[in-house]
Amino acid sequence: MKKIIYTLITSIIINCPLISYAQDNTPAHFIAWGDEEGVVKRSGEDLKDLNEALPVLMRDIENTDKKDKIDALLHAGDFVRFDPNHTYYQNFLGKFLNIFYPTTGGDQEFYFGKYYNFLVNTPHLKKLYLDRVKQDGNGLEFYYNTIIKDTHIISLYSPDEYREPDKSPQFIGQNFYQKKDIAQYKWLSNLLEEIRTKNKDKRPIIILCHGPIFNQSKILTDLFEKYSVSLVISGDAHVFAHKMYKGTHYFVSGMMGDRAIGGCVKDGEENTKDPNFIEKYEICFPKEPTFRKKGEPFKFLQDHYLDIHISQNKLQVEVIELETGNIIEKFVTINK
Repeated sequence: MKKIIYTLITSIIINCPLISYAQDNTPAHFIAWGDEEGVVKRSGEDLKDLNEALPVLMRDIENTDKKDKIDALLHAGDFVRFDPNHTYYQNFLGKFLNIFYPTTGGDQEFYFGKYYNFLVNTPHLKKLYLDRVKQDGNGLEFYYNTIIKDTHIISLYSPDEYREPDKSPQFIGQNFYQKKDIAQYKWLSNLLEEIRTKNKDKRPIIILCHGPIFNQSKILTDLFEKYSVSLVISGDAHVFAHKMYKGTHYFVSGMMGDRAIGGCVKDGEENTKDPNFIEKYEICFPKEPTFRKKGEPFKFLQDHYLDIHISQNKLQVEVIELETGNIIEKFVTINK
């Protein structure tokens, strides 16, 4: 009898199929943007002077969601910098708050705890953060991961201070863009290893981070190549840029509501931030960064957001101009 039971159990184990992950059904739909710096307009001195771009963005989000349900809003950092508290941005997001997944970046978000306050006062984000802390105990940094409609979303913690040793020497040694022997890099590497190698999970992976990774971190681009990361979305640089590199799409989303996007590398010039890894972004708008003057009528100046459809077999990104709703650029990648 024991032999029969053992044979039956063995047969079930052998014939049991592996966990089935992503099937190329309806693609996940995400909207992404970065660096509008809050509901209160820069420089945050007048709480009644509001960012005029955000209501336009919300109008577009609501209209888009009615036609094509949005699964998540993704943000590349600097979104609560000039707001006095987290409730301003929570109220702005309204019914979309529970599908909002941000990363952080700016000094005010970092030094004054604004990103932390937003995180721990937004239930789904607080849970993701606390669940991750239980695993590695690194409660000092606010990185997390989740899965949304068969897509892995990994939000890194990359405040400006980690990457600006001249301005913030007290944080030297914490830049995981350049060092592998620190907690966040180890967590990220182990997570990607678990997804791709241990679980044989082929679902797409999106990385959110504030500081652009392409041109700044060879160790991360190597890591993303190794584990077939689909898409990396950054902010910080206040430009729109796109680069396809070794199977991964790197996007930088420009500002909204503060200044004209710009700052492209001019023809013939090279980005020298990392002498071991120099290659220009392929696409950006050749405009000089220009702050809007106080009292000047509001202009959108090619403010934009990304409309993303992603599945295991296809990635489509449309860059939407906020003022007109026109598609500025469109990228489609088919994975066979």
